[in-house]
Amino acid sequence: MKQISANIITWDPREDKTYLNGSQIKLSKGEVAFENELMSPGKALVTWYSQQNYQINRNLAKLPLLARGQTYQLKLVATVEPRQTLYLKVSFYSRFGEVVQTTFIKDLQGEFEYPKDAYEYRLELINAGVKKVNFKYLILAQAKLELQSGYCVQTGSSLGAKIAIVFTEPDLRALITTKPKADTVIFSAYRPQAYFEPSVGEKIAEVADKAEQLDFIGNGAFSNAVAAYYSNKYQQKLLITPQLPTEKQLTHLPVKLSDLQATFEKATIYHRNMKIEDDFAEKLYKNNVTQDDLRVR
Repeated sequence: MKQISANIITWDPREDKTYLNGSQIKLSKGEVAFENELMSPGKALVTWYSQQNYQINRNLAKLPLLARGQTYQLKLVATVEPRQTLYLKVSFYSRFGEVVQTTFIKDLQGEFEYPKDAYEYRLELINAGVKKVNFKYLILAQAKLELQSGYCVQTGSSLGAKIAIVFTEPDLRALITTKPKADTVIFSAYRPQAYFEPSVGEKIAEVADKAEQLDFIGNGAFSNAVAAYYSNKYQQKLLITPQLPTEKQLTHLPVKLSDLQATFEKATIYHRNMKIEDDFAEKLYKNNVTQDDLRVR
């Protein structure tokens, strides 16, 4: 069963209603460049809401709903000048709009527990003497999730001689994970470039050292290219869906479409039933692929 394990929170100055007199704010390619050397400490650069009245504010809630009593982690991906002059403030409110608890995260990464009596919450970036900020995104995730540099890896309960390595399609808004079966390793990402991080290669090499056979499996156009890249590197079996990436999708990545063409031609094609996308590996209908190949018995 697929689930959203982490949410990617972005900052769109065109929608934010925070009043920042004298600030220079530029939005470019999804990143926000903020500059204000005269801003008073303690003021918020931006505020996100879990609930908001659209009729009044003309703005939609940006934060996901959270479970009461659960622990979550927050991580800010940004460059801050001077360092350690920006912190996160999480405020929790009752149904009547009263503050029930406030949590401060001063190292740009930390955890908080969602109060059992909270009805909504707000998240703010607070100035503590900051001059410049290059904001990329915030990650709000389950505390137990081990977030790497833009991806996470999940391993089945046991790994045998034949192992399936599955790559899911990156989602820029969230990190979507699924529980792996035995003999399966699943990589999920919210940054396409993350699949080429050295730590991903190290994890695959670790698995390869213990296996007699690897099956690299893609789950869409981009993840097919990733699976083909590693399949070619290890000269192991490749299973992909019919969708192939364009050259543009692979821009700024250490792989070219032309380098993968021969690998794609040798790949086994499987089809995914889009109506039953959850547990996709268990829902495949046969097209040169057996269930044994996908480790879903």
